[in-house]
Amino acid sequence: MGDWRIAATDAFNKRELKRLGEARERERYRAKTLKRLLKGVGIEVDPHSSEAIVDGITFTFVNDQFGYDYFMTDGFGDDVLIMLGQCPKCGCPVYSEFIRDIADLGALLLEFRPHHTHRCI
Repeated sequence: MGDWRIAATDAFNKRELKRLGEARERERYRAKTLKRLLKGVGIEVDPHSSEAIVDGITFTFVNDQFGYDYFMTDGFGDDVLIMLGQCPKCGCPVYSEFIRDIADLGALLLEFRPHHTHRCI
C-alpha cells in the first residue's frame, strides 16, 4: 500500500477512535443526567444506562439538533430528556415536551403533552 493510503487509513482510524470516545462520554453524560433527575423524586436507576423504564413509563434522550433545549448548558447541550407516551388525540406513539427539571416531570405525569412538533398539536 502506498504512503498516501496508509496516511488516509491512519487518519480514518484516529477519527473513529475520537468518535467512539465522544459517544462513550455522551452516554455517561446522559446516564448521569437521568440518574440525577429521577433520584430527585426517589427513583433509583441503573447508573450506567441512559434509558429507564419506571412503572411502565420510558424515559430516554433525544438529540435536540435544532437548539430548542433550554436547560442543558454543561456536557452535551443538545441532548434532552423526554418521556415516551401516546398522543391523547390520535393515539400515535410520541415523545413528550422536554423534561428540564422535576416540575416538568410532574406536569407530564399529571397530563402527558406530546412535543410541540407532533402533527396533531
